[in-house]
Amino acid sequence: MHKRIHIPPEQRGQSLVELGISMIVLLFLLAGAINFGIAFYDYVAITDAAQEGALYGSINPTNTAGIITRVQLSSSSPVNLSTITPTVSTPNGTCPGKPLTVTLVYYSPVTMPIAGIFTNAIRLTASATSIILKSPTLGCP
Repeated sequence: MHKRIHIPPEQRGQSLVELGISMIVLLFLLAGAINFGIAFYDYVAITDAAQEGALYGSINPTNTAGIITRVQLSSSSPVNLSTITPTVSTPNGTCPGKPLTVTLVYYSPVTMPIAGIFTNAIRLTASATSIILKSPTLGCP
């Protein structure tokens, strides 16, 4: 026959309290992991959008409005790219062989309840550089 284990009355609820406290900690860790997963997904989406803009800019380096439109229409992800205004820079001019860089800044919202005390968004920055392939002006060598 099985022996019955005697638990003192003052320890009967101890396991339940320990479970409750540890579950709160584990749920916050899980929510944080989910938030960082969403932020990583958003980062991949804006990186792809920056690469699309840089690719378009390598053919049309002086068409800044076209580059911005290409970036904003490049993804159907949950990231609302129409609210992002990319920065296009050509520090060495728009001649073939020179670099063109498209930079995006996006704030990924944080949905974790307690994290709102510290921050309500994670700042993500993505940039892509492409070499200009086509000369828009006649002044290029």
